[in-house]
Amino acid sequence: MDEFNNKFSKKPRGQFDAHRPIDSDCDLKRILARCEVRTLTKDLSFSFHSRYSKIVEPQIVNRLNSKKIEIRQDFFGNLRVFYEERELKFAPIEEFIETQEARLVDNKDKELWKPKKTHCPRRNHPWKRNGYRSYVQKK
Repeated sequence: MDEFNNKFSKKPRGQFDAHRPIDSDCDLKRILARCEVRTLTKDLSFSFHSRYSKIVEPQIVNRLNSKKIEIRQDFFGNLRVFYEERELKFAPIEEFIETQEARLVDNKDKELWKPKKTHCPRRNHPWKRNGYRSYVQKK
């Protein structure tokens, strides 16, 4: 390792520290966490890694319907939920999983594609004219 350090290292131009100090209102736990965006459903629930959770803040129920939220997961797996700059309280829900799985099974039973309508030529199409059949038989 010392050989590579001697070969590729460079001396600094100056001896001063170029780092800026951190602001006091800076939330490092939020900045250094993994961020994913989810859309809230009508009942303010969302899924994250196959687990369902629900927002439990009654004063902002009507405003969060179908909004995008940030889910921040830190190194230890702790979750934090943000809407714009505000942190939201949430709670995991278990009964939602059962109803959601039942709903998915019902959707699989449906036909994904409607049967294609067969083509029926209109009344004045050349195939339906009287002379066309005799013309085809002559050939």
